[in-house]
Amino acid sequence: MSSATDTMADRHGRMLARLGELSLSLAEAVHAQALSAETPEDQARLAQAFNRAARGVRQAIALEAKLERDRQADARAEVAQAAAAADAARQKTREQVRLTVGRALVGEAHGFDRENLLRELDHLLDEGELFDDFAEAPYAAQIEMLCGYLGLSAEEAETLSPFRPGAPPPPPPRGPRESPWDLARFDDAPVHRDVEAGGWRGSG
Repeated sequence: MSSATDTMADRHGRMLARLGELSLSLAEAVHAQALSAETPEDQARLAQAFNRAARGVRQAIALEAKLERDRQADARAEVAQAAAAADAARQKTREQVRLTVGRALVGEAHGFDRENLLRELDHLLDEGELFDDFAEAPYAAQIEMLCGYLGLSAEEAETLSPFRPGAPPPPPPRGPRESPWDLARFDDAPVHRDVEAGGWRGSG
């Protein structure tokens, strides 16, 4: 009896296998009758019946093979779809980490060039092997690892995150630039111009 968890493909596979067995059994029976036929006419008639039964066997085999190919193709498609979804999730997390830690870096610039610091962050994100299983780690864990490496406070970085609950969404990139970083996306970070020093410093 079929289990409730059986898929349609499983049921069809069993039905085709059974149909092939029946067709083979019929072909064997007709073959035996043809061999013992008493007249040439009966033998010719039974030979035609045997050919039809044999064709049924061949069709069942071909359909079973097609069903298996379809099943394997579906499995490969599911794996590819899952991999694409996982990659998209990693890219989304990477962008969130990039903006969150980037804002913390900008806030700690103290005279350093902002874009150079952000490029350094990009380098660390690209070199994910710096941390074991970094790319697979959740958002908060990536923030903690990067901030620890860069000497930043993960808690403070989270307070600057545009992805914290209730925070307004970050502005989208303004368009293609030579730099992969659109600094306008960091303009609302708590940073201001230190006119006397001629550099950047955090507002805290």
